Amino acid sequence: MEVTHAVEFLLLVLLEKLSWSDTKVVLPDANVTCIIPEDCILPCSFKPTSTVVIHWYKQQIPVHSYYYNKDQFGLQNKHFSGRTCLFNSHIPHGNASLLLRRVKVQDRGRYKCYTSTRKHNQEMFVNLEVKGQCAAMVLAPVYLGLATFTASADCFYLFAPAQLWVVERAPIQTVTITMTDEWVTCSSQNVYPVPQISWATNPPSSQHAIENSTIRTTDHKGLFTVESMVRIVGNLTSYTYLCSFKSADKTQVWTASWKNQEDLTYEEGHPVLIPCNAPQMLRNFSLTWTFTSSSEPTLILRYDNRTRHTVNQWEGQAELDQDLVLLGDGSLLLKKPNSQDHSGTYTCTFTAVNTKRIFQTNVNITVAATSVDEQSMQRSWWSTAASAVFVLFTVIVALLQCVKQNAKENRTASHRHNGTGVIEGGLLLYMDLNPSAVRVRPHGAGAHEQESSLVTGPDHCDRTLEPSPEAEQEEEPAEPAEEANEEQRDRFECNEPV
Repeated sequence: MEVTHAVEFLLLVLLEKLSWSDTKVVLPDANVTCIIPEDCILPCSFKPTSTVVIHWYKQQIPVHSYYYNKDQFGLQNKHFSGRTCLFNSHIPHGNASLLLRRVKVQDRGRYKCYTSTRKHNQEMFVNLEVKGQCAAMVLAPVYLGLATFTASADCFYLFAPAQLWVVERAPIQTVTITMTDEWVTCSSQNVYPVPQISWATNPPSSQHAIENSTIRTTDHKGLFTVESMVRIVGNLTSYTYLCSFKSADKTQVWTASWKNQEDLTYEEGHPVLIPCNAPQMLRNFSLTWTFTSSSEPTLILRYDNRTRHTVNQWEGQAELDQDLVLLGDGSLLLKKPNSQDHSGTYTCTFTAVNTKRIFQTNVNITVAATSVDEQSMQRSWWSTAASAVFVLFTVIVALLQCVKQNAKENRTASHRHNGTGVIEGGLLLYMDLNPSAVRVRPHGAGAHEQESSLVTGPDHCDRTLEPSPEAEQEEEPAEPAEEANEEQRDRFECNEPV
């Protein structure tokens, strides 16, 4: 871009030199005094022909150009952007005067008007002086190092070594209001003289409770930056805070207010209405909604009631009621918010002539209850399934242990039966190596043991038990028990059950 401008400037200079004719007219300087911040005309005239080139400069700085029968702004210095124009309908009559709008202190200086026609070229210089609309009486000067200033009731003059700044009742352009956890701050910049500042709350509170602290600083032009603060009274949402800046001549009053509203909590998926109501009927206002989460504030929408035009960056997600907003109700409707994208701080700002109203609301969008129940049920199902698997595993392990234990006991019993006795029904049974033969011996405390041979094979079921010879030999020492043994033997011989 800079290269393009440089090329255009070189072409402009070349065009100016090529357009020179043998006749060059230089006119005497003209002196013009302009009033801040009114419009001012820098005079310039030439002998008209069919075509003309016009260039205005301020110490080689391009101010305005006209050629090819139209204005050219490609090389215009940004300081003059949007502030200059020619009287195009009068150019064919030889009028090349420049209209300079909203004259500033920085506009003072020497200007050159260059005109070129087919017959001759011309240069004319205009010395521009600026001053404020101030009273004639000026107080005695006060010296501050290298700079000197004097002041009257309405104006402030600062005489620096290189230039003169004339400050005349610089009006209040805007008032900015901010709020933290402890302080509410109102500020305004580039103001002269220092405005009167007052604070109030709604509902009202004592003036002692909202006593303000004000800081005033000046820049190199003598303009003031004013910052006033009051401490938060009670909870953040208890009051609306209002600050008022009144100019020294009482012709201008700027007000700003801040209200922290109660936090809102809603489930996601359900519509959410964030309230924002102007405290009074406003005319020619604009409404702005912004959203702040973890990053810088982002614009949601902007509405202008003069044109009834809305710029909505959250189209389909948020909207205003077009009928209610005309009455000062700028509440924002979130259609289907979710917890991830729409939880944060919402700021609503009404801006009108010399007034600003700000409402701030923290909104928390929670996960829907149905989703929580589904997650709970899913966790419960998994927990139940895990418990069932654990119980089943425990039962299987227990069964395996029982099977192993039974197998071990069976093996132990098998070893005991092989050549040893088992007591059953008062008889001691013996198994010898012949699986078809069982020895039976009565078992009792203090009784003599006597064995009988019993054939258990299928072909000897009705056989009478008879005492074996070995039993008789073993029972010989026990003669006193012989009668009892004979009784028992008789019972066996009569096939009586044991």
